[in-house]
Amino acid sequence: MTIEVISEFISNVGFPIAVTAALFYQMMKTSEANQRTFQEFKAIIQENTSSIHQMESVVKELKAIVTELKYQRQFNERKENKDV
Repeated sequence: MTIEVISEFISNVGFPIAVTAALFYQMMKTSEANQRTFQEFKAIIQENTSSIHQMESVVKELKAIVTELKYQRQFNERKENKDV
């Protein structure tokens, strides 16, 4: 094998191998970054879900209070109307 044959072989095969290796490395780094991003999104979604459940509990409590106040007001109005 002469230098020219080796040089031509490297030119024909070496460049595609190098590009493939570089693209593989870039794909792995991108995949790792995406995985970190998805983990952050998962944590944020869990926090939001927890907040929504807390707000739901507060809304239910407020609804119960408003309903109770409404019935008390109606009771007091009926009582006042009977006294008159």
